[in-house]
Amino acid sequence: LTEFENENIEIEMLILDDGVNKGNYIVYNAQMKGLLHEGKLYNYKEKILFKNYADILYKAGDVVRARGQAIGFISKRNFGDQDYSLYNRSLGIYNQFVSRNNELVRETKNNLKIVLLHGMRKRLETVINTALPPEEGAFLKAVILGDKQWIDDENLINFQKTGLSHLLSVSGLHVAFIAYMLNKILSLIKANKKVSGLVCGFILIYYVLLIGSPPPAVRALIMMLVLTLGKIFNKEYDLISSVSF
Repeated sequence: LTEFENENIEIEMLILDDGVNKGNYIVYNAQMKGLLHEGKLYNYKEKILFKNYADILYKAGDVVRARGQAIGFISKRNFGDQDYSLYNRSLGIYNQFVSRNNELVRETKNNLKIVLLHGMRKRLETVINTALPPEEGAFLKAVILGDKQWIDDENLINFQKTGLSHLLSVSGLHVAFIAYMLNKILSLIKANKKVSGLVCGFILIYYVLLIGSPPPAVRALIMMLVLTLGKIFNKEYDLISSVSF
């Protein structure tokens, strides 16, 4: 999508969430399904940030056709500012699409990705919002789901100035902690190694998909799966091989 920056193009996309209202526009996470430019159709598949300035509300699972421009993210300009470009790249989002002219193509009610991932995220967000005040709930959603959009800019800057902004990004530490807790729980019920490995691996894969598969979490997931398979097949731990990762 980068090669079409600042040009008028038409895209079709799958909306992945219910959006966040930013005042005069709504921001959605979306998955591109195709791109039309100067009469030529491109089969592009890319995760984007969709900024909708039209007076139309969409929900997760909607397929939308939009006309507008692709623009890149602006990197931080001053020391201490939030680097939104770096943050979105960590989520696998490299471009945003701005549109004032868009329309609903169809609703997708049986998309497994939407049902299994977005539905669970919404349930977790609802539980957190019900149990905690807004500020504390925003922090917990960032820590568990890797979603920092609910934290206000002042708090984000404070985290950066104190060197604690890494706490708001789902990283290998989060994946390792979940794997450790799962192994402890499964060992308490005396599950054998194969069953324990399969259950742990399945839950970790689901969790990483749930939070949008950020590269640090994917890397940690691969390492955990390799470690789990090694234990199942009684392989010895090798320090040099681990360092090579």
